[in-house]
Amino acid sequence: MELLTGRRPLDPEFGEGINIIEWVQAKLRNNRGVEEALDPNVRGRGLCKPIQEEMLVLRIALLCAAKCPKDQPSMRDVLTMLGEAKPRRKSSSKKGSHL
Repeated sequence: MELLTGRRPLDPEFGEGINIIEWVQAKLRNNRGVEEALDPNVRGRGLCKPIQEEMLVLRIALLCAAKCPKDQPSMRDVLTMLGEAKPRRKSSSKKGSHL
């Protein structure tokens, strides 16, 4: 969550006694707040609205931060979920590119 938000686990902006997990959960409850939660540097200086992949990764991070370990996904499940979060790009976008 720190990577996606660009914030520390405890930030005075969150309010007293509120950590990054609770702050992100509150932002997700408020759809417009999601844009505030995501670090604009991750998204190209905030020039576009949050995309589906970023939201999915943020939700995966919240699953990993569940208080009860049995509620946390396994690393295998996390890898599967992250694989599903990859942007789907058309192969034609690589046209003329030689690597």
